[in-house]
Amino acid sequence: RILESALFPFPLEMSTTTTQRCSFLSGCCSTSSRSSAFTTASTREKKKKKKIKCVIIPGFLRGHESYREMREHVETVLKEFRNSLEEESNLDVLDVSVAKIERDWWIPVTFRGESLRKILDAIEDAVAFRPAKESDDDDDEEETRIILIGHSAGGWIARLFLGGKSIKYDGKLYEGYKAKTVAALVTLGTPHNSAEAYPFGRVKEVRTREKSSINGGDDDEETSLQETRRLYPNCFHSGMKYVTVQGTGFKGRPFKFTDFISSISNTTTTKTTDWKTLFEEIKHGISYKTDCQDASADGDSVTCVSSGLGLGPEAIEVAIEGVKHEKDDIYPWYGSLDVVRTWMRPVLEMLF
Repeated sequence: RILESALFPFPLEMSTTTTQRCSFLSGCCSTSSRSSAFTTASTREKKKKKKIKCVIIPGFLRGHESYREMREHVETVLKEFRNSLEEESNLDVLDVSVAKIERDWWIPVTFRGESLRKILDAIEDAVAFRPAKESDDDDDEEETRIILIGHSAGGWIARLFLGGKSIKYDGKLYEGYKAKTVAALVTLGTPHNSAEAYPFGRVKEVRTREKSSINGGDDDEETSLQETRRLYPNCFHSGMKYVTVQGTGFKGRPFKFTDFISSISNTTTTKTTDWKTLFEEIKHGISYKTDCQDASADGDSVTCVSSGLGLGPEAIEVAIEGVKHEKDDIYPWYGSLDVVRTWMRPVLEMLF
């Protein structure tokens, strides 16, 4: 118990309507929930052998090579969790991998409006799912649980991959939800509700569109994210668990020339008007303006809180203060070991 407390200094009791708030600035976490849905390992009954397979999905303008650290830390936390359980739990770590998405694949998507087919296919290959069959026996000796972990845009693209409406995307039907073993989706700083208000506009997507009247479809200007929200809103699959993780504590600021004049003057040395701090806040503000159209919003330096925690009350929300969107020399990011411990533990407690 002492070891468990040292490794996981945050609450074990949570629920599917939980909001967990942690701070890497003050070193504490707090949780508010409506009703407890988890139990500690000591109260679990012995079940058939279970294996975990985690698939990390890279974010916008990132390739699989950028997630080596996150992959290693997820694996470490899985092993720590397994070791904290009783021996009869029969839990084994099967695999932690990153979908083989290349950074260059985002270029034609961004500048030529190409579809996300290659990215979706890479997720499909990484999951290598087996569709559920009526003949599947619940008494199998082994049971594999797949956890999808989507960073940034990878989170909402995972929702598109899961599908569920028998509607093709650019000519191909993606039905990841049919995988018997996909148990949870974790999104890290994902702009679920992004306004996509890019400063220089956006290129129209060039892809085959299947006509659909679902929730006002048939819009040739509809983006892939908008289509995902329309077809698969919020926690769409009731049989899956959704965990939205969002860094906080990095305020944005609208650009004002007078602020720069004030920051370089010698009349003040306060942090709020320091030109380096001002520059960072303006950068955050540009991203937030694109995402939630509020340059003064709070977030992880890229994604606004309102967007990152935007999957409705059925999702478990984990807000972590002082965590940045990308890897940083000063602040931790979603792939840092202690941060992975913070957001991974609720997922494991929920599933096992």
